[in-house]
Amino acid sequence: EHRRSLGLGTKSPRWAIAYKFPSERATTVMREVIWQVGRTGKLTPVAVMDPVNCGGVTISRSGMCNITYVQEDLGNPHIGDKLTIFRGGEVVPQIQGIAEQATDGRIPVTVPALCPECGGNLISETSKDTVKEGVVVKKGVTQHFCTNVACPGRMIAHFIYLGSREVLDVDDLGDVLADQFVRMGIAPSIGYLWSWGNEAKDSLTHDGATFENACVDAGFGVAQIRSVVAGLEKAKTHTWDRWLQALGIPGIAKEGAKAGANHLQLGPEDLPNLTTKLLTIVPKTVSGLGPERLKDIQRWATDRVVEMDLHLLHEAGVRPVGTVATGDRDRPLAGYTIVIT
Repeated sequence: EHRRSLGLGTKSPRWAIAYKFPSERATTVMREVIWQVGRTGKLTPVAVMDPVNCGGVTISRSGMCNITYVQEDLGNPHIGDKLTIFRGGEVVPQIQGIAEQATDGRIPVTVPALCPECGGNLISETSKDTVKEGVVVKKGVTQHFCTNVACPGRMIAHFIYLGSREVLDVDDLGDVLADQFVRMGIAPSIGYLWSWGNEAKDSLTHDGATFENACVDAGFGVAQIRSVVAGLEKAKTHTWDRWLQALGIPGIAKEGAKAGANHLQLGPEDLPNLTTKLLTIVPKTVSGLGPERLKDIQRWATDRVVEMDLHLLHEAGVRPVGTVATGDRDRPLAGYTIVIT
């Protein structure tokens, strides 16, 4: 009777309360901070700590988002301090804060002057505070980015991203192989990756045994290489929205790529001219692309490495498809604005 009278909320019954056990905590000493470079060039500080068991898992590293998070949310820990850590959602290692400050030799966490991967210049971006009804509900943060499009750290993360199922679906192009391709100079950028794919395909066709032996000597798995070569070949004719994601254009993810592909009406031969077409976009004509984001796209589109990669991809036979309206068929809904409620 009480349950019926209390009823149900939108997400849970009003007559029940769920309790969770608090996450297990552990303490350990932060020995070093390294800065990882992601596919967009964003630098993320990672705390390297003495290995410690927490919730049945040995933890020795934890990401710290950005310098604002380090200084304000974590209480500005220094190298040598003892930290309290836990596993967020019982999965992701996180730092709660400082458990005990070191008595001597404390070294503050500072942003490097140059990119730790390529030595290129860094830029900083500070977001604005989020204000609702005159109250700051979320403070702005400062993030740092490497400006070098061909930065090895960015390119490794880029290869992993484009190989994912949601983007170009290149099987077996994982973190280890991406790191090897970039570090060994096999594919320093995306254009060279497809050029290598063509060379590897020809070698497998004409002298497979020699090529497979060379793969083994270089430390690659033959089956893995064959899978990657097949994936690169298949990806050549994926749709333009997937390729706009894969190219690493600033601010263009899944939904933005679909909107951009539909707006630009790109065809299979438009890859070499993509940068020119991107520069024709004006603010607010494509969902999610405002003035600031278009400045980032303009910077990307005028980079010589990008221009070289687009031509290499085209020469390698990449022909994205799927966004051009063909023929002069009647389009009965053209010009209408349709609202679905």
